[in-house]
Amino acid sequence: MDLAARGGMLIRGAELGGHGIVDLRIKADRIERIAGYLQRRPDEALIEADGGALLPGLHDHHLHLYSLAASLESIDCGPPRVREAAQLARILADAAAERAPGQWLRGVGYHSSVAGELTRDELDRWVADFPLRIQHRSGRLWIFNSAGLRALGLDDARRGDDPFERLGQRRSGRLYDADEWLRKQLKHTAPGLGPISRLLASYGITGLTDTTPSNTADSLAAFESACAEGALLQAIRVMGDASLDEAADGDRVTRGEHKFHLHEHELPELGSLVAAIRRSHRHRRSVAFHCVTRTELVFALLHWRWPVPYEVTASNTRASRRTNCCRRCGSLASAS
Repeated sequence: MDLAARGGMLIRGAELGGHGIVDLRIKADRIERIAGYLQRRPDEALIEADGGALLPGLHDHHLHLYSLAASLESIDCGPPRVREAAQLARILADAAAERAPGQWLRGVGYHSSVAGELTRDELDRWVADFPLRIQHRSGRLWIFNSAGLRALGLDDARRGDDPFERLGQRRSGRLYDADEWLRKQLKHTAPGLGPISRLLASYGITGLTDTTPSNTADSLAAFESACAEGALLQAIRVMGDASLDEAADGDRVTRGEHKFHLHEHELPELGSLVAAIRRSHRHRRSVAFHCVTRTELVFALLHWRWPVPYEVTASNTRASRRTNCCRRCGSLASAS
């Protein structure tokens, strides 16, 4: 790659739509020449395409890059790799056997089709001696075993005001929508982006959109540092919160939409939402909504009652199996 940066690159024998099998010379990130045959220069990197199709770089329009990077060092706990409880128990036991005492086990991608709605009790039966946490594939739920709770400084004798779900007076091990709290408890250090960036590049992905709602101006700066250090190879568009309104775009790191992650049980005040949207529009940002129920989708559309044009992205929409009334908005959404 250093040679390519200094002297350019010659791609030999690539299938190019409208041109047949050709050679391409690339210099300073631009195609300099296309011909049936080009003589290689001494300082050029050479790639033999062997008749393979040459495509523009691909763009992944929806990912959470740091979560994806962390998943490379995590245990896959859901379909298609894991489909039943006994299989999950074996995988966790094998992973524990390779860990040093006290080292965390981190699982991702769990779905209730594997072993139902998990609590600490199910996890304790599979792994009792190592701290374990498993993330539901929705990204909104972590399940901890008892050793994991103790590693956070929580035990049944300590009540506290932590955000864990309680069943009676006892923590169930289930933690909803509390990633910020969890990062502070774990003294979280963000994973390096080099391995995941190189993996994505190997698939031909040259552009990314990180859709994490909690991205801030600091997140934008972190992505810029990763690009400058050579760890992040792709250009990246960063969705996030209101702090990105006044942030500056870089050459390879640019601001994306103001992302709102709606929760049906805790919808934002509509007037404040509209004010936030208008503020982002003044800074030339569109908005995006994450909606998973009809009520959330209807709520996201309500602010069209105000004469403010913008873009809406609603993802993963599904029907809620109950009738819901957005009382503060005077709107009804129902599903059978």
